[in-house]
Amino acid sequence: MAGIPLALALVLAAAMVAWLVATWVGGSAAGENAEIRLTADCDLTEVTRARAEAVGFADIQLSREGDDSVLTGRMPGLPDDDTAMPALLSARGQLRVLPEEGEPLATEVDLTAAWLQIDMSGHPYVLLEFQPNALKRIQEAETSSWRFELDGEVVETFEDDHPPDDDDLRVQPKLERTKDEVRMATDWTVMLLNPLPCEVRHVAVTKPNG
Repeated sequence: MAGIPLALALVLAAAMVAWLVATWVGGSAAGENAEIRLTADCDLTEVTRARAEAVGFADIQLSREGDDSVLTGRMPGLPDDDTAMPALLSARGQLRVLPEEGEPLATEVDLTAAWLQIDMSGHPYVLLEFQPNALKRIQEAETSSWRFELDGEVVETFEDDHPPDDDDLRVQPKLERTKDEVRMATDWTVMLLNPLPCEVRHVAVTKPNG
């Protein structure tokens, strides 16, 4: 019987997180029409499409004009679309798993999957799955401290005398509001599943008659 309240709590937490994720991605796009132009040395159109679809853009059209990958469509409809959407679409999504000292043990290239999950207290995190060779490097490293960097920022650490198992390979936002954590974890998931092949030099948003 003791397990019933915990199970119920997890179900309620999962429902809450699912609702927050749906809110973040905008459900059916209700925002403004916009053009987002990403200037880079490589073609970003396919990655941009994947990211835009993941967060609720609608009526997506993509083209390549010189160094610019150009997205037009209807934004999800959140209050900060104008800043949040270009920030997400232009983030590189580079992951590095590093020991206490030495070279990276794994990067975003080694990822096979990334899932948005919730922990037992109802907070979201991103569970990472690596290719077998990368997982072996992580687990066999002669260290008791690992850190996870996303686009140069340390977003998670793991310290233990034993190597991390599959469930320890995660990155988890630690913010004051669960809603903000869900939003960040969702962005991280989208970025990690669709990393950019090169840096964005410039990003610009324009709107019809704007």
